[in-house]
Amino acid sequence: MYYNRTLPEIEDIVSMMTDIENLSKIWVDDMASEGDRISDLVFFDKRTKTQVSHRDVGIGISQVIPILVSCYSLSDSLIAIEQPEIHLHPKLQAELGDVLIESALGANKNTLIVETHSENLLLRIMRRMRETFNEELPNGIPPVTPEDISVLYIEPIGEQTVVREIPLNECGELLELWPEGFFEERLKEIFP
Repeated sequence: MYYNRTLPEIEDIVSMMTDIENLSKIWVDDMASEGDRISDLVFFDKRTKTQVSHRDVGIGISQVIPILVSCYSLSDSLIAIEQPEIHLHPKLQAELGDVLIESALGANKNTLIVETHSENLLLRIMRRMRETFNEELPNGIPPVTPEDISVLYIEPIGEQTVVREIPLNECGELLELWPEGFFEERLKEIFP
C-alpha cells in the first residue's frame, strides 16, 4: 500500500530508496538531532497493574515500536515499512491500519510505502474508506478516499516482476479481482 502518490511518483521514490547508505545516514542524522534519547522503555500492564519491559510483551510489540515512533513523530516524511504486521495479533494488525491512516492523512502528512501480507491491515483501510463514503467515520479518524491510497500487487511472471495497481472505489471495494492466494484463502478454510 502506498499513500498520497501516483504510480510515476512511486517509481521515483523507489529508485531513490536504492541508495540505502544515504537513506541510513539521513535517518540517523535526523534522529540524532532530535535531542534526548530514551534509555529504557517500560509498559504498564493494566490487567495486572505491573510494569513490564518491551522484551516481556512479545516480539511483535518490540518490532512495531519503531513504526509507531516514526508514524507519530515524523512530519512530511517518507516512511517505508516492510511487513509491519509481523508477530502482531490480528486485531492489532487492523489497529495498525488506523495508525498508518492517521500518519498519512492526519496532521503529520507523511508519505507511506507499506509492504504487507496482512489481510487485516488492508481490510481496516477498506473499512475506513467505506465509513468515509457513508459518513460514519469514528471521531479522530481522517477520511480516506481512493485518491489517498494505491494498492500495488507485485508478482513474478516468468523471469519478470510485474507491478499491478488494484484500484479501490469510494466504498473501499476492490475494482479488480485480488490475485490468487489472498482473500479467497480464508473462504477456502471456512468452506472447504
